[in-house]
Amino acid sequence: MKIFKLLSIAFLLTTLIACSGDDDGNTTTPEDDTIVGTWNLIAINSDTALDLNEDGTASTELETEKPCVLDTQVSFSADGTLMNNPSFAILAFGNISITCVDSSFDGTWSLDENELTLTQEQVTSTGTIILDGDTLTFLDVTQGLGGATLDGVYQRQ
Repeated sequence: MKIFKLLSIAFLLTTLIACSGDDDGNTTTPEDDTIVGTWNLIAINSDTALDLNEDGTASTELETEKPCVLDTQVSFSADGTLMNNPSFAILAFGNISITCVDSSFDGTWSLDENELTLTQEQVTSTGTIILDGDTLTFLDVTQGLGGATLDGVYQRQ
């Protein structure tokens, strides 16, 4: 269970990590109050086509492979607490696989310019975020595990 929580934090954090090459000039440096609210995962993309549902057709749009990923939600509260409700777990032991789950974890968060720090179950992770209006993008979800780079995009609810 601890590995699942660790992967959940890693996913949340890294789906919030953004690449400066994707910056179209409309992004802002987030401040604490700009990310407060509830965010829904609207896309998870891979730089490598994966066949996660084992139907013989690989895709880079992983929500088409495992639709359950779109049930993921995270809420950032103004008091620095968070509720992470991942609908899937990423397993990256040689190859990436995604399994659907029903879980929730609470924790804390802090933001220093573009550096978001999350702490859940005594595990702390820090990554860079870029906010573009009501869209928050996190890149390299698995941080290179399993040979693919996964990017997650969240939309403010």
